[in-house]
Amino acid sequence: MFKSFTRSLRNLIVSAVLLFVFIWGFKFFHEFLTFKQIIRNLKAESRIAEALVVDSSVDEYTRKYTTTIKFLEYDVRGKPLKLNIYF
Repeated sequence: MFKSFTRSLRNLIVSAVLLFVFIWGFKFFHEFLTFKQIIRNLKAESRIAEALVVDSSVDEYTRKYTTTIKFLEYDVRGKPLKLNIYF
């Protein structure tokens, strides 16, 4: 009885660790690809971009303004680059 419980607990712990490693690896890989694309965009000979105001609002209580800006970058041929950054 105790042996099967220990084996089940060990399998559960190993599964949890493998799941954690898989999720961390996926997140790391996604960030790596994004970073690689940013570097590729920065190495371009010329850069063309548009800055668009997507949303602007004011909080009546705190009187603070919030503005959402969307940056669109284009390559030398005028085609939009895939990576768009929101601030």
